[in-house]
Amino acid sequence: MEDLYVFDEEELEPVERDPAVAVAQDVFGVPSLYPWQRLVIANIMECEERYRSQACPQPHQEAEDEAAPENPSEDDIMNKGKQVVLLPTGAGKSMCFMVPSQLLHGRTLIIYPLLALMSDQLRRIQQAGLEAVLFRGQQTPEERAENFRRLDAGAKIILANPEVLQSEKLLERLATYNIVHAAIDEAHCVSEWGDTFRPSYLSLGTVLEKLKIPIITAFTATASPPVLQRVTEILFAGQPPYLMKSTSDRQNIHYSVVYTGIKEKMALQLATQEQRPMIIFCGTRAKSETTARLFREIFPADEVKFYHAGLTKEEKTATEQWFFPHKSAILCCTCAFGMGIDKSDIRTVIHLEVSPTAEAYIQEAGRGGRDGSPTKAILLWSPEDEAKSLAYKKGSRQRVLGDFAQGNNCRRQVLLDALGGEKTSCSGCDFCDAQEAGRKLNTKAQDIEETLQFIKKNRNRFTVEQAAHELRKRANKKNPVAIYEPQDYISLIHQLKKQGFLTLKGIHTKRLTLSKKKDLKYPLQQHPQQVQEQQ
Repeated sequence: MEDLYVFDEEELEPVERDPAVAVAQDVFGVPSLYPWQRLVIANIMECEERYRSQACPQPHQEAEDEAAPENPSEDDIMNKGKQVVLLPTGAGKSMCFMVPSQLLHGRTLIIYPLLALMSDQLRRIQQAGLEAVLFRGQQTPEERAENFRRLDAGAKIILANPEVLQSEKLLERLATYNIVHAAIDEAHCVSEWGDTFRPSYLSLGTVLEKLKIPIITAFTATASPPVLQRVTEILFAGQPPYLMKSTSDRQNIHYSVVYTGIKEKMALQLATQEQRPMIIFCGTRAKSETTARLFREIFPADEVKFYHAGLTKEEKTATEQWFFPHKSAILCCTCAFGMGIDKSDIRTVIHLEVSPTAEAYIQEAGRGGRDGSPTKAILLWSPEDEAKSLAYKKGSRQRVLGDFAQGNNCRRQVLLDALGGEKTSCSGCDFCDAQEAGRKLNTKAQDIEETLQFIKKNRNRFTVEQAAHELRKRANKKNPVAIYEPQDYISLIHQLKKQGFLTLKGIHTKRLTLSKKKDLKYPLQQHPQQVQEQQ
């Protein structure tokens, strides 16, 4: 019989776990960390170790105090104390600052753009059995006193928004609590909102300096070079931060563009065809409400709700609680919903209105498929969208989504190019699908083409109202649900008149005819799935 191997006591001792992985598993219930999460966490922890031993100076010390060390690796470690982390939506950015918060020898300040995000994170922290404090505007003296009592008792996480950090009194008090790490979530807002309607973002660099925070990490899913430059100027006093970047491409998202002149009804038609849960992004609060009312004419009232920044806190909470578990939900919302909100099973994201930039569109489309399952991101594009896009300078950030919708190129690559030229093989967009199949996308919107063809065959025969009634009847015959109304086609006819395709003629009764100034061809497409064989 073979001799048995006898283990000594040292070999029988359990293997020591990585502290970051241990916190992720034991505290937050996350079984493992992605490589990029571990790298970001390691940079934070390594710089704190150097900082504590006085080898990692504070980022905001004067330049003459920051003599470059002889050891290049030490310089690299110092630089990693100022990071910008680019990770796609759903990649687990929060673990990059929540895990260190339990390992650092001091407190962590997390700055959020929205109260909803702070409340959501506070809920998650409390579910993990941890203590955190939340500072926001309009808190009572008693609420503030309770926050400081919790900090005195050992709470390690501080949640705040830029506006509340404008208070000198609050900053003086927070400066006494040894904050060693500041995490700025959704950092693209520093540029996107700071220069427009959230000026408090522009003073964040000064705030961080007053708090003497040695380690600063800015997190976002999307940032083009101009946005990164602005973030660097504001948060890091123009000193280039250490850039940690994963691919911005969410390969499980299929991008497509639907060209139409009647957007609301096209969105309704798509909602009957595509998978749910579904988000319909609307440009205004009023549009989110009217779109929800329209959808309730077809779907059960409990399957459709709206969400925007004008709702009360109680209304927002109720809508969020309805949406999270609902498998057939349709949420009509503005951009106020979803930033950092973790509903993993959204299957379709439809944009009724065009996002202002590629970064915003990628962020919003990224609300879908956070569980990694296939998801569709559908942009509706109209003649008015085309006109607005053409008003911007070619190559500008505002023009990118026009190129996305109308360019003869991979949709995915157009978005990635806007973020700095990252190259990838397309995992799904309507343009590449058609190319791969040897097909060509139809270049005309069905509702526009049918309207122009109808007027061409019936020149000088119908008034606007008469033509709208006829077109509405024809459209409803082709749909399983009669969703079109005369007003839809009245609005479309007015759009085409404004674009110069149609005109009215007649002395007493004005009747529709094609304009002689315009060719019948129109550079809009119909549903991207309706493709034609190349001739």
